[in-house]
Amino acid sequence: MIETADWVNLNLYRVFYYVAKEGSISAASKKLYVSQPAISKSLKKLEESLNTKLFLRNLSGTELTESGKELLVYVENAYTNLLTAEKILTERSLLEKQCAVSTKSNY
Repeated sequence: MIETADWVNLNLYRVFYYVAKEGSISAASKKLYVSQPAISKSLKKLEESLNTKLFLRNLSGTELTESGKELLVYVENAYTNLLTAEKILTERSLLEKQCAVSTKSNY
């Protein structure tokens, strides 16, 4: 069983990913349908938990720090892995259902 301290708050990484990709908190806010203060709070919480600055905020938006760039590589890989797993499991489920229907129709 996983201890509570071992849980990863995936939503914080989701917010980080969108801000990094969009280049601004306001653009990420629109994509995620979340308020800008909530986005800022999530980023602050993630930065505190990792004990590092992930973004430089400026008038034109946000810019990743070196730590932020490094984290983005890992987050993108994790996101790709999740999408791949979802696709494989969905396709397997559909195939199993098709096989079950095919088997029933042969009788």
